[in-house]
Amino acid sequence: MNKKGVTLLELIVVLAIVAILAAFAVPNYFDYLKRATIAENAAKMASELRYVRDYASARSIPCVFTITSPQGGNNGSYRFNETAEAGPEIVLPSEPAHNIPFPDNVTITCPGNTLIFTATGRPENEVAITLTPEDPDLEKTIIINQVTGLVTVQWSSE
Repeated sequence: MNKKGVTLLELIVVLAIVAILAAFAVPNYFDYLKRATIAENAAKMASELRYVRDYASARSIPCVFTITSPQGGNNGSYRFNETAEAGPEIVLPSEPAHNIPFPDNVTITCPGNTLIFTATGRPENEVAITLTPEDPDLEKTIIINQVTGLVTVQWSSE
């Protein structure tokens, strides 16, 4: 006899195998998404800091990075200005807003909540800006070297 198709038992076994594989894959996928999101946010901020560093050195003027702490329902924000905190605002090519909001569920900290790039594009001292999501194991740190002005991103556990 020529048998075509699958039996109900074979179909149930295949579905059970797929369900078991999905049970392992889905949590790993969401963990990957969290890591990718914080890495993307850190890379974006590092790129913005590099832009402002180059802006300061090209125009031979100091530039200021200021963090506004979260208040109430506000997630917090940061901005860049020329010469002083109240100086003309720098509009970034990647972000048309003057006050750039923190990414969702991420806290950004910088010593003194202010960073000043000198007219040569270097910070006044070595700075570590930390991006902390809800899961502290995913924390990223942006380090700006005082001597070279080099902006690097690293996992805080490194």
